[in-house]
Amino acid sequence: MFHGSNPRYNAGYWLVYLIFSARLPSDWKVDDASTEGKKAAFFGPPIGPKPFSQLIGVYYHIDGTPERLRAYLAAEIRPGESFTPHETVIGQKTGLEITTSRFVLNIHSKPQLVSKRVVVVPTVHGFYSLEHTWPIDSAPTSAFEEFLRSFKSDR
Repeated sequence: MFHGSNPRYNAGYWLVYLIFSARLPSDWKVDDASTEGKKAAFFGPPIGPKPFSQLIGVYYHIDGTPERLRAYLAAEIRPGESFTPHETVIGQKTGLEITTSRFVLNIHSKPQLVSKRVVVVPTVHGFYSLEHTWPIDSAPTSAFEEFLRSFKSDR
């Protein structure tokens, strides 16, 4: 854990099995339960009209060939939606990014339309998928931007 200069982003997370660190608001909920998919999920913000309705997910995938990266992003696109990822730099690595929307099931209510921003970052043996999901009828917080600026991986 480390501390940033902005008190809103005063906590960092280092999950050894995923081998990454990044900064997020300290009041977001963390779910870093180890799974086969190697993931961590962060939910927030805790206040506002839709508490904990935004998700920042970190997923590690083995097999980071360029074909696999593009196939992963293509799977995020709704049928009929155009597929135009663009390059982005995360740390010292060049990745690909898309933003899309989709319906997700909610066990407490009807399906909800959400926006989803996906950034894939290649590594030596695979790739990270860094994802931000939020309700389409609300504005995304700046937490994902801070997360991306501070994301570091030794892979």
